Amino acid sequence: MSDRLRNDQDARQRYDEAVSEAKLALDRCLRSNAGARLTRLLENYLAATGEGLDDAKPSLIVQRGERLRQELTGCENPDSFIYPIADDLRNDLMGWRTAHNMMVGLDPVLNAADLAMLGPDRQPALIPPDEIEEKVEKADQAGLIETGDAEIIAEGIALAPASPDINDRRTIWSVEVIRNLFSESMGIALNPLNADAQASGIILMSGFRAVCGSIDHAKFIVENRDWILDRLGSTPTWRDLIDGLVERLETITPFDPK
Repeated sequence: MSDRLRNDQDARQRYDEAVSEAKLALDRCLRSNAGARLTRLLENYLAATGEGLDDAKPSLIVQRGERLRQELTGCENPDSFIYPIADDLRNDLMGWRTAHNMMVGLDPVLNAADLAMLGPDRQPALIPPDEIEEKVEKADQAGLIETGDAEIIAEGIALAPASPDINDRRTIWSVEVIRNLFSESMGIALNPLNADAQASGIILMSGFRAVCGSIDHAKFIVENRDWILDRLGSTPTWRDLIDGLVERLETITPFDPK
């Protein structure tokens, strides 16, 4: 996997939104006595984002973003010793957290760094090819993959050893395919207006195409959420994004995600 951040239009929009929300929260902090502690954390975060996407420091974005997220969680907890903050500042920080989660969760490099913070004892297990093939087949049945691409993906997955091997590039490729499929589906579900509506679908990070349909993509993610969190890594970022999809589905569709 490349160590460069995604730089397509959606990635730039997610980056800009995270930076904008952080600056908004920082401005609020500078005008709030209770925000003094958060001011330093936000300034450190913005230093990590750099002057633009090409200047960003991926590991520091994830590390400092997690530190900010922990601080916000403490502020929301009535039993915490952290000094409470005003509602308007908390709302701004919640807006930043959503934007940060989107940027990190939907970029392979940032997501890998986020996952690494779990520690080696909590890393996701390598996934047997038959499990991956099952998820690809379900995505294909749901109409989320362009006709014919599922067969090409399956051919590649079938080359991976039945017992996953961290040193085998075929195992690594097959795991990346399914991670990218879920990540792209989540991106479409959370950004339906940004999805390319052309009949040919959109190009996945794995090189294959996905058919647009934000509600169907959201349902696919939510229906597989336990598997995603168990096999691909139960990070706060992905949990928050999936919870957001659950809330959206409960609000706008009769689909019951429970």
